Amino acid sequence: MRNIEVKARIDDFEKAEAVATSIAGQAHARVNQVDTYFNIPGGRLKLREERGTGTQSELIFYSRADRASPRPSDYLIVKVDSPDELKRLLADALGIKAVVRKERTVYLHENTRIHLDSIDGLGSFIEFEALLPEGKDEDKGRMTVEGLMKAFSIQNVDLVECSYCDLIGTIG
Repeated sequence: MRNIEVKARIDDFEKAEAVATSIAGQAHARVNQVDTYFNIPGGRLKLREERGTGTQSELIFYSRADRASPRPSDYLIVKVDSPDELKRLLADALGIKAVVRKERTVYLHENTRIHLDSIDGLGSFIEFEALLPEGKDEDKGRMTVEGLMKAFSIQNVDLVECSYCDLIGTIG
């Protein structure tokens, strides 16, 4: 699967919620997520354990360039029935790179997910993920993301080039 995505720091979480609600209506979901990232040579591999609108776990691999702009991301997601066992196996085989704990509010706008994230130890962020149907051009997804950046008054200085796991690794 493929999307166009961007991540940015936000100073005013409540204002971002108000803008998201005006664009997308009520939040689709509010969840607590724990993402355990594992050491791999290319891309990123994480086990996501989620609680909120139900409990579910997924193993997610994704690959994207680290740059502070809307960028394509290729990803694969597999549902996981035994997250504790899989986490032990992957930790023993690969080692744990980082653990990211967050509260996420998800809004849906057309083919785009808007994530408002409160990350333990890092603060508040917003992500836009414009899903690209198979074989579709990236330009429409990029235009959607850029339009949302304007609607939320996101400036280039607010953009984050890397993953939360990399930011966690830079603190303390």
